[in-house]
Amino acid sequence: MVDELHDAHDAYLECARKAYGSLVAPDYSFLSELIARRPYRNVIARVRAIAQQVIDLSNWNDDVAYSLKVTIDHEDLIVWLSLVGPYAMVHRAIYDGTELRSALALPQPAGSKVAEVLVHAGFRLLTADELSMPVEFASGDNCPSAYTPLARVLFSDNEAVVVPRMDGMSDL
Repeated sequence: MVDELHDAHDAYLECARKAYGSLVAPDYSFLSELIARRPYRNVIARVRAIAQQVIDLSNWNDDVAYSLKVTIDHEDLIVWLSLVGPYAMVHRAIYDGTELRSALALPQPAGSKVAEVLVHAGFRLLTADELSMPVEFASGDNCPSAYTPLARVLFSDNEAVVVPRMDGMSDL
């Protein structure tokens, strides 16, 4: 299990370096090119076909991934599709007062339906252990590199978005 996580960690870093050029001085220019090409329009269309509703929550100032609120079988999910590589997260959306939060556990059965679409499209669904793996990364201009969870490298550099917490939740 430890070797598998280590091998996966190396693969994630290789993919991230390919996208950013460098993890300590990342170049985000790949992002605008990919957003313009809309590489995931077909997979998002397949998710829309099985869902009651799909809302795009992506914030391209902070995100390097599509962030979608998906309602399927009357359950709200948060689906992240990384533009850094073929990585995805599917979490149950939880409304905590006025705040939308995401449970890291894959919801059943609605999440399984979305996960099946994503895996069929070639995405790897990341676990909480993988998302919390430390990576040395500088998240922006004039920011020194620091160890940060892999989730911020693959999905969003906004600290409040996808950082796994010990209680199994992540803020959105």
